[in-house]
Parts: sequence; structure tokens; C-alpha cells
Amino acid sequence: MPDWLPPVLIFAGVVFGFIGSLIANRITAKKHKVELQLALVDQLQEERDRLDGKIDKLNTRITGFYADKHASRRYIASLEDHINQRNPPPPPEPPPGYVP
Repeated sequence: MPDWLPPVLIFAGVVFGFIGSLIANRITAKKHKVELQLALVDQLQEERDRLDGKIDKLNTRITGFYADKHASRRYIASLEDHINQRNPPPPPEPPPGYVP
């Protein structure tokens, strides 16, 4: 075997090992990046679901507020009518859905 062959083989082994470690490092980095992206997507979906529930609760409350507003306007109209007709106390009963 020539004298120059062992150093060349050692050098080739080092170069191939270095290249292999670079490839493995890039594959691991890509895998880690994908895992982080998937974790972020999961967090965003959980946050979206939480906010959707909160929006549904707020919409329910708003619907209730509008119903109360409508009932209040009906009650005020009946009170004004009672007063305008100069009817004595007690005032008329509040309509259903009225929240005092």
C-alpha cells in the first residue's frame, strides 16, 4: 500500500463524517422547526376555540340585552299611556322579559 493512501483515507473519512453530520444536523433542525410549527398551530387552534366560546357567550348576553331593552320600551310606553290617561296608581304590570 502506498504511503500516501492512509492519510488520504483518513482525510476522506473526516470529510464524509463532517458532511454526514451537517446533513443530520439540517434534518434534525427541519424536524425541530416542523414540531415547533405544529405546536404553534395547536396553540392557535386552542386560542381560537376559547375565543369562539367567549364570543358565543357575549352574543347570548347581547341578545338578552336587546330583549330587555325591547321589554323596557314596551313598559315605558305602557307607563306613559297610563299617565297620559290620568289613571290612578298602581302602575300597569311590566311585560314579560322586563328586568327591573
